[in-house]
Parts: sequence; C-alpha cells; structure tokens
Amino acid sequence: MIKPYLYLGDGPAEHNARYLLGIAKRMKRSVVHIPPGKKPGEKILSKQFSLIIISDYPKRNLSPEMIKEIVRQVSDGAGFLMIGGWGSFTGLDGGYHGSLIEKILPVFCKASDDRRQLASGAYFKKLRLHPVVKNIPIKISPVIIGYNEVKPKKTSKVILELYQKVSGKKAPLLILGQFNKGKTAAWTSDIAPHWCGGMVDWGGKRIKQQVTRRAAMEVGNLYVQFFSQIFRWLEKKL
Repeated sequence: MIKPYLYLGDGPAEHNARYLLGIAKRMKRSVVHIPPGKKPGEKILSKQFSLIIISDYPKRNLSPEMIKEIVRQVSDGAGFLMIGGWGSFTGLDGGYHGSLIEKILPVFCKASDDRRQLASGAYFKKLRLHPVVKNIPIKISPVIIGYNEVKPKKTSKVILELYQKVSGKKAPLLILGQFNKGKTAAWTSDIAPHWCGGMVDWGGKRIKQQVTRRAAMEVGNLYVQFFSQIFRWLEKKL
C-alpha cells in the first residue's frame, strides 16, 4: 500500500493548491491537505506519509509535537520538500530559520526576510545531471519571477540555478539533500502563480486534470513531468 502525501499550505483546492493536488492526482497519490488557515489535528500525528510537503505554511501553525513527528518521519525515510513563497523558509511569514524543520532542509534559511521579487524575471540552468531532471529540456527555461534566498548546506547538491540576464545575479533554485534515511529538497520559487511565472505553461502539450468538482488544473506537460520526478525521487521511486 502506497502511503499518502502530507501537504501543508497553499490555500484551498479551488485556488493555488489545485496545482500540486492535480499533479499528485495524476500520479495516483492520495493527499492529506491542510491549508494555511488550519492547524493539523492530533490524528495527523498517528499517520505515516511517504512525502511531506510544506508550501506557504507558517511554522507557527505547527505544534512542537507536530514538528518532532515530521522530523522523525523524515529521519525514518519519508521524503521532505519545502516549496518557496511568502510563508516558506523565512519569507514574510514562514519563520523556519533556527527551527528543527531547518535542520532537515538541504539549505539554511536567512535570519531576515528572504523574499526576492524579479520584475524582469530570471531563467534557470542545470548545474549537474540528476534523475530529477532526466529527459527534461532546460536549454530554454521558463521565466521565474520570485524566489526565497537561501544558503545550500555543504552536504547538499544544487541541481538548478537561477540567473538574471539583466543583473547577472545567480541563486540556487532546486537543492537536494538527505536527512538520515529521508531524501529532502528545497524548491525556492513557488509551484503556483505568481512567483513560478511561466512554469505552469511549460511544455508543448496541455494537460487537464480535475481536482475537485469545482476545481481543475490546466498546465504544460513539462511542468507536470518536472514536479512528478521530484516527488518520485523524494519517495525513492526514481
């Protein structure tokens, strides 16, 4: 039996959460989704997950017991991914700097606001070969318009790097790591508009996926392939 994902963040399924939920549905994964306006109940502590995702979900919503349980599950082999946003890493409302969650991340969070808005956009390039980017053409990448500034840990690997043509500035975008038995990742931009810019339309084919009766995802095929491969790698299925 495949364990479900725990997805903390990104609002209701009818809004920005439909992107990640749509990808998971195409992968035939069940998801326990808790939007930022809610806190995990005690029953969550008894569930086992194959992948835990935090995306725009402030640390203050997590009890000390919940944080310890996340760390324990990742240490025992669950995958862990943090996706960028105003409520991720440090952000405006993330608050993960100096926390136990930061210890399992493949990056260090800044002590102060780490949000970086890119009005002119930035592209990304591949720094090394890795299964998460296999068979995905990145010679001409989508434009990213925002990210969280982080510092990769010495034991982690930066797979994708952002670069701004106008200023020449660079920043890590996709960073992978390991925490005991669990694989970990940081995607410093968002998975949904507006920060992810053209990512949602990446690819020559359109993919439509119904998420709920009232919500559907319509995106490019490379967008789905890219994030699916990250999820599968974190689950140790790639």
